[in-house]
Amino acid sequence: MLTPAVTMMLKGLLGAIVVIIISFISRTENYFVSMLAVTFPTFTLFATFGVWQNQGGNIQAMKDTMLFGCLALLPLVAYYLTFYFMINENNFSLTVGASCLAWAAVGFSVAFIKPYLI
Repeated sequence: MLTPAVTMMLKGLLGAIVVIIISFISRTENYFVSMLAVTFPTFTLFATFGVWQNQGGNIQAMKDTMLFGCLALLPLVAYYLTFYFMINENNFSLTVGASCLAWAAVGFSVAFIKPYLI
């Protein structure tokens, strides 16, 4: 079993590796593939192990978490679509800000409707 300090360092290292990969890919002619690196389940892995350990290996808790994880993709879709449709007519900062607000609005909605769906 890893100590909490080692676990935290490994999480930081994995996050840094993903950032480096995204930075590298975004400089290539296939820059759009950097969005695929963003979807690598870095934080999902942390959450999966965290739920598994903290819920005592409860299978139903894992299934609920995975189903909610599917719903949690909706805020990301809201971010991407807002950005896609706003960037032509607005500056970058406004587009990013509005996209983050769209993410938050959908994210909070998903969080509040979760008890009714799972």
